[in-house]
Amino acid sequence: MKNNNQTNNKKRKIMKILMIVSLVLPGIVLILHFIWKNSGSNEWKLAKDENGIKVWTLKTPGSCLKKVKVDMKLKSKLADILNLLEGDIGCGDLGIKDWKIFDKTEGPSFFSAYYSYKLDMPFPIGTREFVLLIHRSQDPKTKVVEVNVLAAPGKTHPIKNCERVVHLNDIYYLTPIATGEVELEMISDMDIGGAMPYFLKNLAAADVWCKNMQTVRDLLMKEKYKNAKNKYIVENNYNPALVN
Repeated sequence: MKNNNQTNNKKRKIMKILMIVSLVLPGIVLILHFIWKNSGSNEWKLAKDENGIKVWTLKTPGSCLKKVKVDMKLKSKLADILNLLEGDIGCGDLGIKDWKIFDKTEGPSFFSAYYSYKLDMPFPIGTREFVLLIHRSQDPKTKVVEVNVLAAPGKTHPIKNCERVVHLNDIYYLTPIATGEVELEMISDMDIGGAMPYFLKNLAAADVWCKNMQTVRDLLMKEKYKNAKNKYIVENNYNPALVN
């Protein structure tokens, strides 16, 4: 009888502890969330430097997700890079499906178009649909090309059973340099959505973008992605002999 009472007392103590934890834990999580959300230096911090690709992250007070900045050099022409960024040529190599372009406007100093496509991403994210507005311009003096990529989730009707990305603002700067190469700088402010906790997204961001940019660099070295033509882009007189 005494053993039964001791067992019951232990069970009651365990249940009491579990009840206290269930009441306190959400409060602690909420406090940690607000501390994280309101933290941040608003300064870029180097997170990865690998194979000539540098990745920085930036935490802004009021935002849970970090912004990402990437910098690397490419042995390519401006037109080759833009052909990969703006066209459907790389869809198969990048895993992009159902690529479409519409409402395209192009002239001597400006390019604008809407794109839509699907991309299968690793578990637990799954398939994402992107509807994007892309506009591009080139500075006539410096020859720097700026490409802005913005989410445009309201442009087309939603697709059933496929989550659409609604928060995306990426900026690419393509700067011709003296060696004949192009320096690519990219700043990304994006939320891929889904139930994946933001702290996991932040942890993965630097590695994901480093891998993405390595893929871009590798693709641009293939013959398929060379010698693109763009009559509205002034090149930097790229000369492979100048690049070691």
